[in-house]
Amino acid sequence: DYLHGGTYDGNMAGDSLDDLMQLPTPPTAIIAGNDHIAFSILERASARGISVPDQLSVVGFDDVPQAKHTSPSLTTIRQPLRAIGRAAAQKLISQITEIEEDLSQPRTILLPPELIIRGSAVRKGQ
Repeated sequence: DYLHGGTYDGNMAGDSLDDLMQLPTPPTAIIAGNDHIAFSILERASARGISVPDQLSVVGFDDVPQAKHTSPSLTTIRQPLRAIGRAAAQKLISQITEIEEDLSQPRTILLPPELIIRGSAVRKGQ
């Protein structure tokens, strides 16, 4: 009941929020698939009179420039884009220059994201 998927569409996000808030135990936090979906959730929450972050915490994913300018500003997860680009370029160069490399085995590269805490989420215990 708490997991909602679909298109990356603002109306879908708002409709999902409506459904979630009608559950017997509505969520106290929502993590959106990207910041733009989170913006739609913030808009719908405001229209419904739901106080963010007092009644509902909202977290996005991307850290687009507008995230710091919403009201409240959006807590979001920032991807290490430069590190991702650097790792991809290094892997490509390695594949081009190293004839001996075994390309049949997948390789995992972990690049930790960063939680950017802003006004749309509260810390546990607050």
